[in-house]
Amino acid sequence: MITRVQQLIVGAAIGLTATAAIAHTASPHSVTTFVISATALAALAALVGQSIEQVGEHLSPGATGLLQSSLGNLPELFVGIFALNHGLYTVVRAALVGSVLGALAWRAIAGAPPPRATRFRAP
Repeated sequence: MITRVQQLIVGAAIGLTATAAIAHTASPHSVTTFVISATALAALAALVGQSIEQVGEHLSPGATGLLQSSLGNLPELFVGIFALNHGLYTVVRAALVGSVLGALAWRAIAGAPPPRATRFRAP
């Protein structure tokens, strides 16, 4: 059963996405359009997170972790695809660098050791 909070997230995602489309049609290069679109993207990311949690209740912890790591970056993937289609290569590069720096910052906050370099041995 869907909870009240989940209903609000779905409603916010739908409403903000529609508002972003209308704002883009009215004024495609405004800061307002960007802010509404970013908020809609955050609501959609929250919706994906809620969905993964619900599916994870029926899966093992390992499968849930794989699903979270696979779909957790879905909004970033869509932004990257649309940016590449419009030739915005610096946006994609900045998003990738930001994602790596964000992951490293989370590791530093959590107190985890930095990742080690992978070494391969030649046969």
